[in-house]
Amino acid sequence: MSQTLLTEPSAAGATDATAVATPPVEQSVKKILLLDGVRVFLRLEETLLQRCEHELFSASTGAEALEILEREDIDLLVLDHSLPDMGGAEVITRARELQVETGISILLLSARDHDESLDDCIAAGCDAFLHKPVQGREFCAQVETLLDIRARRHVRTLVRLQVKARCVDRFFFGHTVNVSEGGMLLESPLDMAVGECLGLRFFLPGTNEAISCLARIVRNERGEGGERRYGITFDEICESDLERLAEFVAHHAPTSNELVGAATEAEPCNS
Repeated sequence: MSQTLLTEPSAAGATDATAVATPPVEQSVKKILLLDGVRVFLRLEETLLQRCEHELFSASTGAEALEILEREDIDLLVLDHSLPDMGGAEVITRARELQVETGISILLLSARDHDESLDDCIAAGCDAFLHKPVQGREFCAQVETLLDIRARRHVRTLVRLQVKARCVDRFFFGHTVNVSEGGMLLESPLDMAVGECLGLRFFLPGTNEAISCLARIVRNERGEGGERRYGITFDEICESDLERLAEFVAHHAPTSNELVGAATEAEPCNS
């Protein structure tokens, strides 16, 4: 989807910036865990992803999946909402807890459109949903989208900035919860879908030169007060703006001691 960068000036306000301890992780080969109690579906998903240059793990029960999650840093969990030994929501909750330091993306699959257990899985924190049986092109595209969340691999700085954004032909204002070199977590009153493209314009604290970029929604959720929040990844940002953003984040980066202490207390990464 083609987007036009915003050019109108936008006021910006910010509170004190605080770094969130999520150490950068460089990983060229992503790790994907496939969880499905029906073997034929599990084999189908494996076949569809075999050509991707990612490391695949498979499990047919929730218990098997949790064992893998305990020993491996998994980038993406793909699971059916109905499992033979436990509920999908329980697996999602435990996956978030086990992968709290590095963050994990979760793709939920189901042959049903709606039921209580499916609602529980969505509430537990899945990032995207697809109907079964999955279609090859759609499935692979969604997997790559969820793996391409660079912001989860960067130190995030808690800072409230006003952001002027454009989604298709709609203009709106939102506020950041945190920012990184790769993206931001954005609060917005607008109802938007994962995959939608945005034009963003915002100011860093103490500057009068705006940062403008093209971005994409890779995650949506609700805040503690019910507000809409969107994990945003930057797709197109000029080198000078990226340098200024990197300098800002680095200036507020935690020390090594803070990283060790905060990693045990950090909540699941949201951007």
